[in-house]
This record gives sequence, structure tokens and C-alpha cells, in this order.
Amino acid sequence: LAALLNGTQAQFQVGWNDAARTITLTTDAAYTAVGGELAKGSSLNQFGVATDAGIYVDGAPADLAAYNINDNNYFKLRDLGKVLGFNVGWDDATHTVSIMSDQPYSE
Repeated sequence: LAALLNGTQAQFQVGWNDAARTITLTTDAAYTAVGGELAKGSSLNQFGVATDAGIYVDGAPADLAAYNINDNNYFKLRDLGKVLGFNVGWDDATHTVSIMSDQPYSE
């Protein structure tokens, strides 16, 4: 998601501190690619486990649920929208999710 939103009003940087086991999200910062971000997964049948890593947004602890699948952390899209400041929409007729990077989060 950070790679897709890079260059928009909702861009954010993602970091990992291995020693502290923390995930950091920094708003209004350009994303630095690490490789493989947009690669297609190998299977739809994956099992996630709740991550035990601490999560910080702009240096402050964040109450976000994250799930680890194959050493990657995944978040609920609406949760990220709420803390990072972008809106998430759903079109029931077409079963389509939309991300509006130029609109603030709304319920």
C-alpha cells in the first residue's frame, strides 16, 4: 500500500527495527522501496498470525492489529486509513474497494 500511495497526499514510509521488533509508519514521507512490494502472492490460501511487533505511527505507539504471513505484516485497510489519513470506500454493486488519498478518513 505504501508503494501504491507514494507521491500522493497520503504517502507514508514503512520501517522495521529488527532489534526492537517494531514496525514504524511515518506519514507525509516518501516510501522507499525494498523490492517485491507489488509482486503477486503464490497462493490465496495463507494463514496469518497476530504479530507481536510493536507498531508506531509518527513515533507514537499505535493500537493497530497486524497479522504476519510469510514474514510480511498485513493490516486492515480501514485501520490504516484512519491512522494515516486516507479514505476507504466500498461499492457493494461491483464489490470494489477504493482508496481516496486526497480525502480524509470517514466512517
